[in-house]
Amino acid sequence: MRKKMGKTIQMGISGGMVAVFIGSLVLHWPWDQVLILGFFGMLLSGGLFIGLVDRLNQNQGKRLLAVSGLIPGFLIGGGLYPITGSLPLSVLFGLIGGVIWFGGCGVFFIRKLEALQWYVSYNIEIITTFILSIIGTSLGLRFVKMIYTPYEWLNAIFIVILPLILSLCLAIFPGVILARNHRRPTFAATLGLISGAIVSWIGINVAPLLFLPGSGLLWAGLITGGLMILVSIFGIFYPQWSSFLGGLMIFFSILSFVGAAGGLIIGGLLGIYSGSLMGAWVQKEEKVIQSSLEGDENRQAIISEY
Repeated sequence: MRKKMGKTIQMGISGGMVAVFIGSLVLHWPWDQVLILGFFGMLLSGGLFIGLVDRLNQNQGKRLLAVSGLIPGFLIGGGLYPITGSLPLSVLFGLIGGVIWFGGCGVFFIRKLEALQWYVSYNIEIITTFILSIIGTSLGLRFVKMIYTPYEWLNAIFIVILPLILSLCLAIFPGVILARNHRRPTFAATLGLISGAIVSWIGINVAPLLFLPGSGLLWAGLITGGLMILVSIFGIFYPQWSSFLGGLMIFFSILSFVGAAGGLIIGGLLGIYSGSLMGAWVQKEEKVIQSSLEGDENRQAIISEY
């Protein structure tokens, strides 16, 4: 029941975000009408999920990830508009492509990865996939602008393919990270990489301007962020040192508040959380093997008694 409620909320939030996107950026409605549209979109999406959830088995339920292709489809359609000259046609093509890509190809790839034990479902999978697909599409469209060519047909291919591939890779990334977390502290290391990048970026661009102008602590933030990234990388390749590396991550995260304002607090707190997870990480396979060996010894002892 709790799992069903969680997925219903995620579907509702996704539907509300799609409605807000359409109302604000496509229809250009005032914000009061946009919020009303978002509310009804949330109710419609959540209600639709409740109506379908009992009719879908676990494998078919993955098809609900097709909602992740809606806003990427809009964005790709907008990118195609200067080439096609028809906004409705471009948006329609983008929507169809986005839904098919995530609901068809995306689900296919996820199932293949699950069969290889390289992907695992998690509680907030729907909303996480939805948000990361938007981020990946936006990054893909930015990359397309960097490689813009004089050939419109080639630009159209890049506008469609590159954002879709990047958005799908980014969307399934958390499931891959969690699937490998039993062997290496991949989840904690990923958070550490993100926090280190934030601290480094803030140390270079923001903190000296807002907090410490001309104090020369710019390099302190850069070095601290670099050390956080380095510790995260070591955590992936040397999981046996996870306790020690977790302590280092917490130490460098605290230092980041001196040179980079803690990555505007977010980076520092995320680094402390990452260090805590890394320090507490234990390789689960060893526990399973140890428990199985203990079970064998107990069974052998029982047999010997008889």
